Amino acid sequence: MKMMARKAQSGFTLIELMIVVAIIGILAAVAIPAYKDYTIKANASTAVASLDGQKVKVGLAYNQTGTANLCKEDGDAAGATIPNCTGAGVLAYTSGVATATLTPDFTTKPGEIAWGCVLTGTNNVTIKGCTAT
Repeated sequence: MKMMARKAQSGFTLIELMIVVAIIGILAAVAIPAYKDYTIKANASTAVASLDGQKVKVGLAYNQTGTANLCKEDGDAAGATIPNCTGAGVLAYTSGVATATLTPDFTTKPGEIAWGCVLTGTNNVTIKGCTAT
């Protein structure tokens, strides 16, 4: 009678599978918060970049009139409204969870506008030139 050779079983042991699951868990614990910060920073950058064109319009309105009615493109009530302008030249824009607020300061030098930038909703993630609250 012929004896059949016994075939060895192959596959992963339970401990090997548990080690792989633990490694994936550790990688996810690091990657998920980093990705959230990345998306918040991207939203903040988008919000600030979206206001750059309006900063020029506020500056032109101020140079034409010298008044604080800066939400109108030509400085008077008949002018077209500057997008995202909330009053006295203050600009605000929300992208995702981040809101950027740019506030003009006309007292630095004559003919020059300094812009203050504040970010809200960013979990203290900041971008260059802005502070987070």
